Amino acid sequence: MSKKIKYIINFAMSLFILPFFYIEKKIIGKKIWLCGAGNGYYENNIASIHDYILKSLPLAKNKIFFVTTNRELLSGDVAFPVLIRGHLKTYALSILADYLIFDTCNSDIAPGIHRYLSALKVNVNHGFEGLKKLPEDYYA
Repeated sequence: MSKKIKYIINFAMSLFILPFFYIEKKIIGKKIWLCGAGNGYYENNIASIHDYILKSLPLAKNKIFFVTTNRELLSGDVAFPVLIRGHLKTYALSILADYLIFDTCNSDIAPGIHRYLSALKVNVNHGFEGLKKLPEDYYA
């Protein structure tokens, strides 16, 4: 099965579990932060920003996740929650997220639906967009 079909199926299924995360978010009242890396590794700008967020924000009021394609981070000794890009929980949380921070493109977190997410989007890459012909309102 291709990645694209897998993402579509997972997104559709995530809509069924979305109400449970929505209820949890409303009851607990925490802000959801998702940080994603295009290459799947915890390095460079995205790792620095993620570390800063973890150290400076109170965890009692925020849920902070790192979204990756690297399954080694799941089994590794990391001190933060990790989500796999394109999975049910990742899609559901990206729909409810307050902040999306990515280093390559919006699809680092939620492939296929990134343009429709209402969270504040922050790109922390190394100037890659300067070489692209992006519309003026791309990050609006």
